[in-house]
Amino acid sequence: MPHVIDEIDRRIIALLQADGRRPNVDMAAELGLAEGTIRKRLDRLLTDGVIHITAVVDPARVGLHTSAVITVQVELSRVDDIVRQIAAFPEVQSVSIATGNWDIILEAVFPTDDQLFSFLKDRISSIPGVRRTDTSHVLRRVKHIGNWELPLDPAASAAGLVEPEFLGHQPLFAEVDAAALAGLARQSRLKSLDAGLRLYSENEPADEVYLVDQGRLALLVEVGQGRQALIGSVGKHEVCGSAAMLTPPVHTETARCLERTTVIAIPATALRELCLQDCQVCQSIMVRIAMQVSTQLKDVRFQLTHLLKGAEDPGPRS
Repeated sequence: MPHVIDEIDRRIIALLQADGRRPNVDMAAELGLAEGTIRKRLDRLLTDGVIHITAVVDPARVGLHTSAVITVQVELSRVDDIVRQIAAFPEVQSVSIATGNWDIILEAVFPTDDQLFSFLKDRISSIPGVRRTDTSHVLRRVKHIGNWELPLDPAASAAGLVEPEFLGHQPLFAEVDAAALAGLARQSRLKSLDAGLRLYSENEPADEVYLVDQGRLALLVEVGQGRQALIGSVGKHEVCGSAAMLTPPVHTETARCLERTTVIAIPATALRELCLQDCQVCQSIMVRIAMQVSTQLKDVRFQLTHLLKGAEDPGPRS
């Protein structure tokens, strides 16, 4: 049964792929989680065999300038024994049993072409059961296992679970107790979008409030003739889509990702319910939202004033 990973697991893996020696405390600060959460998740990923932290050697930097992909055709009755012998050769980086025209595929590195030739002639061809080989000389390695990143799963990201602790590190919920956070987290989801994608569009129904965890969003409004004007942007720990808390709940701007962005999507009904349960919490949340909206409105006024001046001024005349 495959190990089920969520958005937080993926982000821990991505950080370790960039730097396998990165301390847990640094990753915790980057992701807004407790060091204990990072440690427990990392232990589980390692114990379940999802990841292995190891050193990756660059062959060219240690004098192994000749790299080759070698395919081998063998007597199938002896394939297991042959592949074990090949895997034991220190020159071999990887070896696999395959289907198709070739039974074994391996990658190997050598100091020179002469050593490659000797390997093929004296080592591989001398193994009983090997019928023939084919060799491709690798001119340049563009990507290798050390550069491979776990493919993003849009469906999994869109439905990524949110831990209460994850919400608790967001300033918006600084006054919310653990029990309320747990209830809110159960109803919230992590969403990840690539640069250029829209989170929502102007005049669409608004049913979620979005809290940016990573990345940045541009806020745009229609200004006529199919044009949009930038009225501001939203970054880490900031809120957008607050129109979902109003009546009627309709987005008053378009939010588009300026870079790969992860947001916490919070159902407006859940946020309103939380506010109704505790006046102090309600005040804390709404004041923070209001302060940000006020700043955005100042940006809107500045941008619209700039646009109007541009429309009134035809520019220099000859």
